[in-house]
Amino acid sequence: WPSVGLAQCTPDNMLSLLALTAALASRSAVTPSYLRLRGGDVDTVTNGMALLQVASGTFAFMAPERNIEMYGYDKEPTKVEVAMMRYLAVGQVVLGATSVAGLEGGSKAAQAMSLSGGAASLLACAPVFEALGGPKEPLAAWIAALAVLGKATRAGKVKSVVPGTVLGGIAAAQALVAPDKTWEAYKNKLPATEMALALFSLAG
Repeated sequence: WPSVGLAQCTPDNMLSLLALTAALASRSAVTPSYLRLRGGDVDTVTNGMALLQVASGTFAFMAPERNIEMYGYDKEPTKVEVAMMRYLAVGQVVLGATSVAGLEGGSKAAQAMSLSGGAASLLACAPVFEALGGPKEPLAAWIAALAVLGKATRAGKVKSVVPGTVLGGIAAAQALVAPDKTWEAYKNKLPATEMALALFSLAG
């Protein structure tokens, strides 16, 4: 959770902190040789990071205002910022589950978990997105696409990781490259602040 001593926090600083946490968790499953050189146990590290992701995500979803405050953000969170914090939070939970799935079952298991978890996270956030006033059709389409592809991957009907990677890449790219344009494209009625767009970009 947030580091001690963060008195001030800009949107860029908060984005960097959360990105670092996500990067450490995602890299833990792909750096076993690096850890072994130092006598570490990759299983323990990966499971530990996954647990932190799940715990952090659960807390952020349940208490988004408090979570933002703990990072030193000194403004009253807007409704949109709270919504995007919850969106990012469920992504943290999925990331933790994906890390463990990849450790135990390899890349196919990780991708199946990522896709199915992505569908579940969007479904969990449906009330969050509904509060933003945007249309429901894009959300329903993403949930269906991720759920179907995740199930097919898990059942072995999709042999390649390419379809899931491409779909995930599209989702991530649109939020990372042009979060403001993507926000507008989804026709959300509530305007997004700089902080909200930073959270939206990272969650993508």
